[in-house]
Amino acid sequence: MCEKPITDQYHELKQLEKKYDKYNNKVIVAHVLRYTPFFNKIKEIIKSKIIGRVRFINLIENIGYFHYAHSYVRGNWRNKKVAAPIILAKSCHDLDILYWLLDSRYKRIYSEISERYFKHEYQPSQTAQRCIDCVIEDNCPYSAKKIYLNKGYQWPISTITEELSQAGIKKALANSSYGKCVYRADNEQPDVYSALLKFNNEITAHFTLTAFSKEMTRKINIFASHGEISGDLEAGQIVLKPFLGKNKKIKINNNGSHAGGDRKLINSFAALLSHDDFNNKSNLLSSLESHYVALALEKARHDKNPIELNLFRRRNI
Repeated sequence: MCEKPITDQYHELKQLEKKYDKYNNKVIVAHVLRYTPFFNKIKEIIKSKIIGRVRFINLIENIGYFHYAHSYVRGNWRNKKVAAPIILAKSCHDLDILYWLLDSRYKRIYSEISERYFKHEYQPSQTAQRCIDCVIEDNCPYSAKKIYLNKGYQWPISTITEELSQAGIKKALANSSYGKCVYRADNEQPDVYSALLKFNNEITAHFTLTAFSKEMTRKINIFASHGEISGDLEAGQIVLKPFLGKNKKIKINNNGSHAGGDRKLINSFAALLSHDDFNNKSNLLSSLESHYVALALEKARHDKNPIELNLFRRRNI
């Protein structure tokens, strides 16, 4: 089993692609959204043709304001010197699930980002270098004290220190990057990232990730020739809206971590080890698609030009 992202290096993606035949189907990538009851139900509805032919998809990843502050401003994925670009590190899941839902490879992509908010220019007056010393901390939703103190010892607190006590957490906030003011950290990851995506089957999609949400969830709207689908992953709710007929609410049992996908992923890995003919839902070759697209999106936003994916995949390295 391989965690995602597999790699953030183009030449390593090419090497893995060449080696796929050698390892056949015995590598499973942790693209956990493929295993969630939520997205499996959406794929079932699409394949049933109840809403006709899909014409457009809008997918939004609401990272959550405190999750973004923890992971992408203060944490291990805050800049490209220590981590992969956020579109790969966080959102290869989303690029993968669109590919999986539509059963079509990407054809052409383009991307833009909004101006970053978490930087010196936007810091309020009277802020301190660290939240524990800040006189306006009470009015800041991104305060490290609010995120980490008196919240038990589960994620994300468990990631900032091995001293899981209030004294240990305070020590981490005084000495590590997790206690820094969000406007004074060394982050450089985009906080709003938008992509325009076209597939080989001529369907188009928009994908947006945003740091500025209260909830951590993914919301999807699918527009088709004879109806719509709207869904909220964490709420476990899908609404089917046929043009000729009444709306139907579908409640999804997404109990368990990652909306119920983790357990099904592990069960699939166990089955893969014991059955030679097991249908590997997230094999290495199919999982590489999202990685190529993520790297292409980074190039597109820097170059400010759309990219043809077939040419990008075949380019010399």
